[in-house]
Amino acid sequence: MKIRVFHAAEGDCLLVTSRDGRTLLVDGGMSHSFRAHAAPFLGQMRRAGEHLDVVCVSHIDGDHISGILRMMDDHVAWVVHRHHLDHGHATHPQPESPEPPDIGEIWHNAFHEQVGDNAGPIADLYAAMARLLVYHPDPGQQVLGTSRTDLAFSQKQAIQLSRRVGAAQLGIPLNPPSQGRLLFARDDQDPVPLGSASVRILGPFEEDLAALRSEWDAWLDANAKVLREIREAADADERDLAGTGLAAARAQLRLAATELGNRGKVTVPNLASILLLVEEEGRTALLTGDGHGSDVLKGLERTGVIEPGGGLHVDVLKVQHHGSEHNVSEVFAKRITADHYLFCGDGAHHNPDLAVIDVFLRSRVGKDHERSDNPEVDRPFRLWFSSSPTALHIPARATHMENVRERVRDYQGEHPGRFRYSFLRHSSLEIEI
Repeated sequence: MKIRVFHAAEGDCLLVTSRDGRTLLVDGGMSHSFRAHAAPFLGQMRRAGEHLDVVCVSHIDGDHISGILRMMDDHVAWVVHRHHLDHGHATHPQPESPEPPDIGEIWHNAFHEQVGDNAGPIADLYAAMARLLVYHPDPGQQVLGTSRTDLAFSQKQAIQLSRRVGAAQLGIPLNPPSQGRLLFARDDQDPVPLGSASVRILGPFEEDLAALRSEWDAWLDANAKVLREIREAADADERDLAGTGLAAARAQLRLAATELGNRGKVTVPNLASILLLVEEEGRTALLTGDGHGSDVLKGLERTGVIEPGGGLHVDVLKVQHHGSEHNVSEVFAKRITADHYLFCGDGAHHNPDLAVIDVFLRSRVGKDHERSDNPEVDRPFRLWFSSSPTALHIPARATHMENVRERVRDYQGEHPGRFRYSFLRHSSLEIEI
């Protein structure tokens, strides 16, 4: 198994590849970092004839979803470009970003933008915003019509993308492990096959999504003016791209990215993050989104991976919420150990937090009462950071990441040979397990 870690600014963007070449892209980081760092690599995948089997958006925060929205916009731009070329417009400019790979399916949870549409049992609700991320890359599944004039491109043939609006109609299947409904840990749910690997869904839980729905609906009630402004902007987009089928989708994507995913406007609990355990031939990667450590432990217990109160050693731990002190506890660090600890972040919000670095290192090299009881506690391990102080252009963030490096270097000096560390200075790094 390989895990490619992209520089994603303050966000997450990870590509998991199984031994037999199946792929899982988890989150896209920020839009600007995705375009600069992930998009070129994904473009190479497309040119090599490779595709993304699964794209998982762990939750709707901008530092996780924005890059995925960027990728979908790139899909749209390339569909439009190829349409022009197919109709004799040889001079139509090629999109600036590389063409992304085809996508097999999308995993993502979100609710509707109308309060009443969110009624009913959580288990029966279909995901709402996720379907608006979907553009089928197969030209055979796209509908190109001539019924209306495309004002934006001065053509008589309109471009209509086949955008499925229900689970049975999606061009790219939405949440197949839950038949298109909200994705959460179910007691009787088997791991999801991914070629020679498999993926366990550890969270969120039904009660977490119920709480999220309540906060979501409360935000909708309190922000009617904001929603009205967004819809007015969407109407303007539709006038600009009359009948193309692209404007409405882009407007809804703007809604998801700039409002519902904005922490300053709506409280979207990180406990609603999709939590995953990827397994392949005895190798394991624990991908935690922005989940809380207690939720990760609960998911591992509920799915039978560990006994109540037990521990687990994994090959890779993607440390939750960029190493925030609010999401990691001493108990978590002692119960979950790893050969590779991955910290995604660039110093924004002082993440990864120095106290979190301390907790994980003490769980491996600290005093007896601080160390994990896992049998693997004395194994060599490595810390990986998705940014480097020498490659950051925001002084405060660079300073924080330099403090992180000094803290890790100090521990290494006190415990020579026990662990190594690496900071990402370029677009991506790869962990092979």
